[in-house]
Amino acid sequence: MNQYDLASYEIRHFAHLLAQGNPNVISALWVKPEEYLILEDEGRALIRHRELFMSKRLYNTFCGYAHSQLKRMTAWRDQAAAGCLCRGIFHEVDCPLRKEKGRGSAKLYATGFMGEKRKNLVEKYGYDTKNAAHLVRLLSMGIEALAEGKLHVDRTGRNANDLMAIKQGKWTIEEVLLCAEAGFNMMHSIYNQSPLPDQPNLPEIERLLMEILCHAHGTKAILTSASISRSGYLSGGL
Repeated sequence: MNQYDLASYEIRHFAHLLAQGNPNVISALWVKPEEYLILEDEGRALIRHRELFMSKRLYNTFCGYAHSQLKRMTAWRDQAAAGCLCRGIFHEVDCPLRKEKGRGSAKLYATGFMGEKRKNLVEKYGYDTKNAAHLVRLLSMGIEALAEGKLHVDRTGRNANDLMAIKQGKWTIEEVLLCAEAGFNMMHSIYNQSPLPDQPNLPEIERLLMEILCHAHGTKAILTSASISRSGYLSGGL
């Protein structure tokens, strides 16, 4: 078994995801490098300019990811509506939902395919405590990002104790749902007062990306507004 769960991105695609405000990706720019990251020059450049990627788009992405965790937290309750006739919380071998397409969070009813340890948690507490902790974490980080213009990935001194308590099943599902409702409401109310721009700084991100690519290939480029606009690395689909 591999020690780490890894994902690799071509840098232009990575920058695209950063500009979109993808929570899983943009958080990498805000962890403590000295503790968690082995950085090349390109990674240091992205971190130095991480504010370029911060925008109010984070409202939609963090809310969207949080809604996904909320759905998956009790997905088994909706199985019957999807044609599941299984007797328990988890899907049986001949359940049609085992043929559900998609990966990870793309599956609406994936609880039947968990490992035994996580299944035991769901059976014990009546909801997926791991999804619940991610739900509360995403909302907390999203609120802070909109209010302060920065992400606090390390939850120490913030709500780390609450997140651990949720994972350990010390919160009832009603408490989690009330916390989530308050979080979504706070995200909505703070949106208009956020100091973040409506959109990421795409021209400067284009410039940064071209500099990184030129540095990586040992070349030089004279960067002008015209050359940046022609590059089109990020403008399409954003």
